[in-house]
Amino acid sequence: MARNALDGIRIMDFTWAGAGPYATLLMALFGAEVIKVENHRHLDTNRTRNPGNLENSWRFNDLNLNKMSVTMDLSVPEARELVTGLAQVCDVVIQNFRPGVMARLGADYASLSSRNPSVIMVSSSSRGSVGPERDYLGFASIFSALSGLSYVTGYDDGPPVEMRLPMDFASGVSAAMGTMVALEHRFRTGKGQHVDLASAELPSASIGEMLMDYTMNGRVQQRKGNQDGIMAPCECYPCKGEDSWVSIAVANDKEWKALCGVIGRRDLLKDARFADQLSRWEHRRDMDGAIGAWTVQLAPWQATERLQKAGVAAAPSCSSRDLYEDEHMKKRDMYTFVTHPVLNKQAVMNAPFKLTANPSKVRRHAPLIGEHNMHVFHGLLGLPRQRVEDLIERKVLY
Repeated sequence: MARNALDGIRIMDFTWAGAGPYATLLMALFGAEVIKVENHRHLDTNRTRNPGNLENSWRFNDLNLNKMSVTMDLSVPEARELVTGLAQVCDVVIQNFRPGVMARLGADYASLSSRNPSVIMVSSSSRGSVGPERDYLGFASIFSALSGLSYVTGYDDGPPVEMRLPMDFASGVSAAMGTMVALEHRFRTGKGQHVDLASAELPSASIGEMLMDYTMNGRVQQRKGNQDGIMAPCECYPCKGEDSWVSIAVANDKEWKALCGVIGRRDLLKDARFADQLSRWEHRRDMDGAIGAWTVQLAPWQATERLQKAGVAAAPSCSSRDLYEDEHMKKRDMYTFVTHPVLNKQAVMNAPFKLTANPSKVRRHAPLIGEHNMHVFHGLLGLPRQRVEDLIERKVLY
């Protein structure tokens, strides 16, 4: 049986909301032992989606598969001492609190590494732990706004677009990759390190050419919808049915000729406005009507298949239902099922990438809150069972 890629790696997880839990989810899917630290006084927002029941949030289940849960009231000194003890038997400590929170708990990198020099700490915050904006609060929509990505996203005659979950997931992927780099460094040197991630910087990196355009040319790029800076047509066109669309992109003269043939408008090949790539780009709006008049007669997949067969890049704009029912996704085992003690049978996603020798695996549902207190504090840290029960009763483990 193939081993998981991260077998033997133990992670103490202080993350909440979206970005942090997605990072540890990816690592848990590949075999890391993730111990999620929770607190009844300050609950993960995903647990509180359904008031009155902390165990029936499908979003919490989606983001915390394969993990364990312990509860600690970190305002109590005894609980903070347990954090220090747990960090000594963990490879990674990851958190997405505001800068300074872990230091106030006595669990910052300097404190933890003084007792465990090989420990890796991953800190994910809005603007990072240094700089004049280090104390800025941040959620996904803030990341996209501060980064400049929202400003250049949207229709050319509309406002900037607020982006949420994609920003959280991008941050989570980057935190997971930063953890992998730190682990590789430790495998080579035996030393841990502190990974300091500024989530609002990540989207900025995805618009690097726009930042350079301003730096070098003084141009502030604007929103342009689905349009490309070179290709035309490059647009999303209406199809048969309610809110049905197909995306089409033409990169060269050969593809333009093929498109005109498929839509039955070879007359456009003689139009001077569309004679070459530059002309088509300058008159890109003039061709939309002709293309849309053809696509609106077809379902998205019908238009896609005809265009792709002719060598034109095209793809339907998929709804969540389309993706769930897609045969390609099914063949790649994108989804699997887990049985949750409260939510019952749930469809959940596997990791979005595959490793040939070390596959990912969904082993269990998300943990119930505090489900693993005895396992971790008695079985792992070696505290007497009676003391763990006493800590629970006194709400130190709470």
